[in-house]
Amino acid sequence: MADLFTNPADGLLYNNVRATSETQLDRLEADLSIKRLMFVRAQVGLVAPRQPLEPIVGPSYVIPPIPRSFDEQHLRAMHRYLFHDVYPWAGETRQDRGFQGYKPAVNIQADHMMTYANHRRVGADVAAITAQLTAENNLRGLSKPQFVERAAYYLDHLNHVHAFREGNGRTMQAVLMQLGHQAGYRLDFQKVHKEFNLARDTGIVGISTSAHENQTRLRYLLDAATGELPSAAAKAARHPSQARPLSAPTLEVAQLEALRELKASSQRVGIRHAQETGAPLKDANGAAIMSPLLTYVQAAVMA
Repeated sequence: MADLFTNPADGLLYNNVRATSETQLDRLEADLSIKRLMFVRAQVGLVAPRQPLEPIVGPSYVIPPIPRSFDEQHLRAMHRYLFHDVYPWAGETRQDRGFQGYKPAVNIQADHMMTYANHRRVGADVAAITAQLTAENNLRGLSKPQFVERAAYYLDHLNHVHAFREGNGRTMQAVLMQLGHQAGYRLDFQKVHKEFNLARDTGIVGISTSAHENQTRLRYLLDAATGELPSAAAKAARHPSQARPLSAPTLEVAQLEALRELKASSQRVGIRHAQETGAPLKDANGAAIMSPLLTYVQAAVMA
């Protein structure tokens, strides 16, 4: 499958900064998007308000306001705001350009792959997840342990959807900071930035058969990052009368959870089979080989 986010002439993601190497592009992406992220931190009161940042290239975008619905439109707007200096495709999803993608989980578990949601279902999956979040009143009315539990759950699901070709982590941090603020909590990811990628990737790999167990690192991370806001509005947002707990996932979310477990379990079975039979898990170039069972499940899920 062609990667329509990548320039075939140089193998780099299409970019606005005239990068000539992946290292340079990574550095410029980090520098510019982190500057934008600081304005989101100011929006939710983590740092002092800042003067508007002039765009490096292209049109200026204002920070997306804290929404009533954290839907696909909001995720696109936040990604566009954070990355429009760097990428001309900022705000576009994997579905828009037909990109699937996967990568080895080298920091989690040897021989496992991180596989994301079907790119054709990005819009539908985000809609299902965020509709359920809205039904839970965007996690208002919860104690800190309850908020951390549910925020980790939604972060894990949105991370698995992996809506964007690049920049999912910072987009999720910005959106979670806004989600926490309207629910009466301060989420400071600078406290836990070194652990963030490992925690979210552990959820995607799904080594355990228990999704709740796979989210353990995320809960620890969010617990360390989360604190109560002191304002009267924040206290009102945390009041138990605001809570809208669900007895079970919605049908749409239950279906996507079942597909996730099917993919994860097929990978576990394939790796076990390879270990027992001596079948190779990497090709001659050292690239991971997806098991026939996982390849079959991937194809079935994408059909």
